[in-house]
Amino acid sequence: MQKILINDISFIERSNRVPIISKIRYWQSKGKTISIITTSLGAKVYQSQLAGIEVLMIPTFGLTKNRIQLIFEYMLRNGWVLLKLSSRIKSYDWIYSISAVADNLVIPFVLKLLGRRFRWSVVLDNIVTFEKEQNSHIRFLAFVFFKLSLIFVKKADVVFVISKDLGKFLINNGVSKNRILVTGNAVESELIRKAKHPEKHNYDAIYVGRINEVKGAYDLLDLVHILTVKYPKFTLAIAGAYDAGVKNQFLQEIAKLNLSNNIILKGYVAGLEKFELIKSSKVFISLSHYESFGVAVLEAVCCDIPTVVYALPVYGELYKSNEVQMVPYKDIKLVAAVVTEILESPEKFTVGKETKDGWLNKFSWEMFAQQEWDKINEV
Repeated sequence: MQKILINDISFIERSNRVPIISKIRYWQSKGKTISIITTSLGAKVYQSQLAGIEVLMIPTFGLTKNRIQLIFEYMLRNGWVLLKLSSRIKSYDWIYSISAVADNLVIPFVLKLLGRRFRWSVVLDNIVTFEKEQNSHIRFLAFVFFKLSLIFVKKADVVFVISKDLGKFLINNGVSKNRILVTGNAVESELIRKAKHPEKHNYDAIYVGRINEVKGAYDLLDLVHILTVKYPKFTLAIAGAYDAGVKNQFLQEIAKLNLSNNIILKGYVAGLEKFELIKSSKVFISLSHYESFGVAVLEAVCCDIPTVVYALPVYGELYKSNEVQMVPYKDIKLVAAVVTEILESPEKFTVGKETKDGWLNKFSWEMFAQQEWDKINEV
């Protein structure tokens, strides 16, 4: 098997493609031929970082202003590919769907139903649940499409998951155990090593990730509101993009709590800039209500920054030696107490160079790329 087709029809601005780009570099080093289905914007990102790839360019239809429009955008992209490119796709040995969102599953699923012979793998890195919170209609829509994606995934030859819990979830939803490979997640080790710790911290705390309720964005505001009683000039940098429909509501909540001088919104940050931002902060805080892995938390640990999280099951599975400080779910007052202790005695909470280097070496995209290659050749 030599020809790999990467299915990335869902590429939109600011999509994180570090994992797949890192894997492609490894597969190319082993002599594999790589093609990618993506948009013109996606092509610019891939071609700027990879040599010797073929891009199967697909059109965009301009429907990206909200979640409803995106659904129709991705439907049109899938339809176009099936009409225009299905005859070319049959020549590939392995189709690799970079995520388990329904948008990236439609094409290989339909081709499998039509009897085309190829090996198909899917990456599942998250479970979508439905909770009646703010913007619950959008959450419900995401939940419905996640359920649809589980139907598609059952046709895949291999599903790569990033945690044991996700593997158990798939088995409970009818996916055979021998078609599941638990890999994990990785970090950009070279960039983390390159990023410098400043002589003086720019921020008291930082959060990196999507801005929505499930990720604990509003919990962060409540936390800062508590901390400003003791530290009126406390600053929290938030680096990430807003989920659809969240921005105005989030900004209103900041104003309501009089935190405009305490919350520093950095927008979407990636690459070296992100790691230098993390290292310029005294403590990393993530109050996510659910995580399948928590890459940003791992990045903070690898940056040797004291890290505070809710005690979610996935963290207990991964961190065994107090690499992160775990606080009972929704106990924001206790989070504030832990953060206060870190600010006053930071030396007690850093993981140290030896531990940090060990984590950097352990979580490598190249290692996962080899594991995935070995698994797809077993089926």
